[in-house]
Amino acid sequence: MHSKLLANTFIKNNYLIIISHSARALSESASRAGWKVICVDGFADTDTIESSIECWCLPLKAGVFVISHLKTCLSRLRERYPQAKVILGAGAEHLACDIEKISGWALCANNLKVTTRIRDPRTFFDALDTLEIVYPDVNFKSAPESRGWLYKLTDSCGGMGVSRTYVDDTSGYWQQEVPGQAVSALCISDGQDVTCLGINQQYSTSDFEGYPYVYQGALANVETNEFIKEKTTSYIAKLINYFNIKGVFSLDMIYSESTTQEALYVLEVNPRISASFELYERINPGLNLVDAHIRVCEGERLCEFELSQTRSAYLIVYAKDDYMISEQLVWPAWVKDKPEALRKISRHEPVCSVYADEEEAGDDLYSLLQRRADEVISLIN
Repeated sequence: MHSKLLANTFIKNNYLIIISHSARALSESASRAGWKVICVDGFADTDTIESSIECWCLPLKAGVFVISHLKTCLSRLRERYPQAKVILGAGAEHLACDIEKISGWALCANNLKVTTRIRDPRTFFDALDTLEIVYPDVNFKSAPESRGWLYKLTDSCGGMGVSRTYVDDTSGYWQQEVPGQAVSALCISDGQDVTCLGINQQYSTSDFEGYPYVYQGALANVETNEFIKEKTTSYIAKLINYFNIKGVFSLDMIYSESTTQEALYVLEVNPRISASFELYERINPGLNLVDAHIRVCEGERLCEFELSQTRSAYLIVYAKDDYMISEQLVWPAWVKDKPEALRKISRHEPVCSVYADEEEAGDDLYSLLQRRADEVISLIN
């Protein structure tokens, strides 16, 4: 655990506990809004430590938190921060029920009924049928005989539970693989009104054997055609009315185009603040989506705000080998999620994230990100 403030008295008001595989972006945003942040994540990088008053590192096992370790951590935090607010990030949302039982905290999120309905594949795809929203075919019974299907684990995130072969986990399901462009819409809703903050292109890597769609980053405000814009607006309105979603959330989709038709398939709704939120804060000074998320989850209505159409992007740098981070390493300014000195990083683990904005790269942000990722690997090699 890293700490810059050891509290010996109960905290009453502006303490925020963030539980996420990587809490850094959420922690920095909340800290800018005046929250005193306590992080529970799997990496405890230097930026997360810097932006929080405490940072608990709970190593991930097969990409998930170990419940026994999480329980011990939350029990201790509950004693010191009984009235803290809590946000769950990527990799923790499926633990909402367990975390509430362990800690007794009320989460700044959709209520458990809403979250459960969205995260349950059968309920979710039944809802899409009712709403007449298209999605790739699903199979809950057995492995399809033909190729072109993906097996998806319900409680995974970041593409680490998406495989072309069966995984021994009955919570999963098969979904037809649809070629096309992976896009997502970042939104915020107060349960009645909704604002689409922008549409993103999602980056993925196939460098992980058996997992062809591991999440690697995003480009905010990607250029899209009118078909994508109109369908996205329609889908969001239908989903908000049906599920009564509150807070910041994202809608993941696949855009497929052929010579005869085009389609926008819905894959899933992530009822939490997704990683792309940070890009919109970068290009919209003064916008704080963590604070806004907390406010609308507690009953406040959305207010209007102007949104920039500038593009911004980031890429996660995964280790190509085993590395030890040097004490002499000086990180470039465009790097975030920087690991501590002497940290051992194994092959395929995330090293850090690299960022680029439109004014630096013009139309080719991805090429600049790739060059920066290569530079990072050279620095730590």
